Amino acid sequence: MKKLKILFVFFYMSILLNAQISKTNREITQFNRGNKFYEMKDYAKAIETYSKAISLNLNDYKAYHSRGNVYYDILEFNKAIADYTDAIGSNKKYGPAYLSRGIAYMAINNFEKALEDFNLAVKLLPSESSSFYNRGKANFELSQYQEAISDFTEALDIDPDNLYYYYNRGRTYVELDETNLAVADLTKILKKEPNNPKFIELRGLIYFHKKEYINALNDFSTLIKANPKNISFLINRGKTYVALHDFNKGLNDFNDVLDIKDKNDVALFYKGVCFFKLNDFRRSKEYFNKAIDYNPKDSQYYFYNGLANIQLRGYLDAILQFNKAIEHSKEFKDAFLQRGIAFFNLEEYYKAIQNLTKTIEIDPKDSIAYNYRGLSNTELSNFDEAINDFSMALEISPNYSQNYLNRGLLYLKTQKYPEAIADLSKAIEFDSKNLDLYSNRGLVYLAQENYNAAQADFEKTISLQKNYANGFYNLGLATYKQKNYAKALTNFDKAIEFNYTNSSQVYYLKGLCYLESKNYRSAITNFAKAIEKNNKFDLAYLKIGICHIQTKEYSEAVKNFTKAVSENNALEDAFYFRSQAYCFLKQKNYAESDYNSYIRLGGTKPIPQCK
Repeated sequence: MKKLKILFVFFYMSILLNAQISKTNREITQFNRGNKFYEMKDYAKAIETYSKAISLNLNDYKAYHSRGNVYYDILEFNKAIADYTDAIGSNKKYGPAYLSRGIAYMAINNFEKALEDFNLAVKLLPSESSSFYNRGKANFELSQYQEAISDFTEALDIDPDNLYYYYNRGRTYVELDETNLAVADLTKILKKEPNNPKFIELRGLIYFHKKEYINALNDFSTLIKANPKNISFLINRGKTYVALHDFNKGLNDFNDVLDIKDKNDVALFYKGVCFFKLNDFRRSKEYFNKAIDYNPKDSQYYFYNGLANIQLRGYLDAILQFNKAIEHSKEFKDAFLQRGIAFFNLEEYYKAIQNLTKTIEIDPKDSIAYNYRGLSNTELSNFDEAINDFSMALEISPNYSQNYLNRGLLYLKTQKYPEAIADLSKAIEFDSKNLDLYSNRGLVYLAQENYNAAQADFEKTISLQKNYANGFYNLGLATYKQKNYAKALTNFDKAIEFNYTNSSQVYYLKGLCYLESKNYRSAITNFAKAIEKNNKFDLAYLKIGICHIQTKEYSEAVKNFTKAVSENNALEDAFYFRSQAYCFLKQKNYAESDYNSYIRLGGTKPIPQCK
């Protein structure tokens, strides 16, 4: 009986083993059939047979991997990734699955995930050049160029005859501005394949980075003639047109790209750049936003969107865009700089200083950051800090006139007139056609009461711009101070003709010219015009009152002095001259009351005489 049991168990195990062998044989058969279908590019049958192999063995990592390859070839990248993941789940040490999954992640622009897989592929397949090569490509896409160079070099150590490894290392050298090293790699590959389009493209890129734009343009145009639908060639020629400031031709190339692939984020971005350069900032924003929709991880897209918002004075929107740029690139110096400038324009000077200081931490040689931090400190009355900032900006960029202008204006504000003159004169050396420099130096001369020098500078501004209203206004001031009232009046009339912004002030100064010339009626007319433009102009009411005293129209004088007091009850001269007008009107009590008010306000003139 015992013997029969043993025979039965042996018989049963034999059946199981035969069944398992049969199942394994069927699995291998399906796997091999799948390979044949794959070689024949019959992808549907390949998927079907690999799936049958998997159904026979759910841990068949090679079948998962092979089916993933089919999905990759038919551009179903997410399905490919799922199969590669299952292959890894079945065999965590199967290096080809990590390599393939990394390549699939590259296809969907998930470069961080790709890099993780390539790191594992390199460990598991250290003698496989493609592991290093693909990791180099991922590092390149992540702008980790030094790491990419190291990977391509490792790949070349394993496979020194692979021209594409030289090609990718060469274009990485281009990104690092190591053009000599890029040329060395290019020379090697062009010797073997002088007509290879990819290699000619690299030569074009090298020309581009050396700023030899015409040579670059010729290479890209030659390539496009033979390959009119190649997106990379079209984008590179479009970028070259942008560098040559031929933005309309650039737009044509980027439009051709979008006709081929309407969701190409690079072409959309560069269309935005073209419109930005053409000062069409609203349209540029439209394309920057589209680029962001299709690739929300590129910090440059947010950065340029922020620049467009700054041009449209949408400073809050600009700040949001710079925030996103910094989120994706933590040390993005220019994003901190422009965010600081946006805060400056919003008059949030402390926040501006924070961002500008961060810019300087990243790049201590950024003169623009020092300049704007100096302006922010000026607004906060931190004058010593502002002087230091402007001085640092000048140390870095000693030929930039704006830095001298800003420090000169601060010296003017703090009444350091000789220093202001020195800075503004230095700025003029570098920018002799800048009328703002002459205008501001003229104002310093006015403050110094050097009226002849002021007049010369203001005349220079008018010679640079014939209809410069500010120039005529300032020239009017200089000639008025010299008591040349006729010339002053001519200049003020020109300022009005050319629409000087504060016409009320111009009419007031015209009134002063007539008052000093004792032409009281014309003075009254101009002071009245000043009041028409600004009905709260207390000094204009005061001066009309003084004119009426001179014409012995004392009641009219009282009315205007009263109006002046109603606009400014601390205007001591209005009380003094109204006291005099009341005196002439023999209203002694009112006269005494006004004189007492004048004394209380700090007046020191003797009591007015009414004779």
